[in-house]
Amino acid sequence: MNNEKTIRPSDLPPKFLRVKKVMVDGFDGGATRAFEYLDRTDSVGVLVYHKDKELFTWVKQFRIGQATKDSGSGINYTIEPVAGMVDPGQTPDEAAARETFEEVGVQASSLAKIGSFLMCSGISNERMHLYFAEVEGQALNARGGLIEEHEDIDVLHWTAQETHEAFARGELSNAQSMLVWQWACLHKPELTRGIGSPTIADANAPAGAAFNLG
Repeated sequence: MNNEKTIRPSDLPPKFLRVKKVMVDGFDGGATRAFEYLDRTDSVGVLVYHKDKELFTWVKQFRIGQATKDSGSGINYTIEPVAGMVDPGQTPDEAAARETFEEVGVQASSLAKIGSFLMCSGISNERMHLYFAEVEGQALNARGGLIEEHEDIDVLHWTAQETHEAFARGELSNAQSMLVWQWACLHKPELTRGIGSPTIADANAPAGAAFNLG
């Protein structure tokens, strides 16, 4: 992935974001409140595991939220599971299988639903569906994504211990990354044995301090 990227203002019309405005009655004292929210299609996140190689697959790619939130850090990417939107007419299961192939170039031999959650319920109605995909006998690709979508994706293959260490350093920093790894530690102990409970370093805590998600 090319880390050298320039961000500049744009007056192009929104492509993915639809802002809706509504009035909601029935609050305390008979009040009516105005709300704005992003009307979004659902999305999927997939933790891919190469069963024969005992490796978890993660995606490293540019994310505008990271790039603009911590612009002084020089980090403009996140490390996360396979992820993407559910296309019109698709089920979340179908989208999970499609995104797994598009982003990391493998076909899932099994696909298990982990659960779903609202991405940011205060401002958006997008629901993300999380999956665990097992893969066997397929290549470990180093690059991923569709060329025509210019996704610029690096594909990382980590052991459970390497993933745990990255998690403890705070490198798996978005919600879906935390959730799928916590799920793996709790529900797939045969894959994560020996690494202990996952912890994340708290940036506001003294050096070496951590809080436990277990």
